[in-house]
Amino acid sequence: MNSKKQTKELWVTENIKSLYHPVLKYKTILQKYYPLEISESIEEMNGIKKMYIIDKFDLK
Repeated sequence: MNSKKQTKELWVTENIKSLYHPVLKYKTILQKYYPLEISESIEEMNGIKKMYIIDKFDLK
């Protein structure tokens, strides 16, 4: 599966500053943006999409 084209679509905010994200590990993105929604798909698996959505964020 690693040789297949993978696509990630990110919906982000610049208002949250954190280098930790439970799904995304790319520090170059996290230094500027914080993903609120991530959509992943693989070219060979037509019609299947994996979505990660943050619906609550708490820094307590």
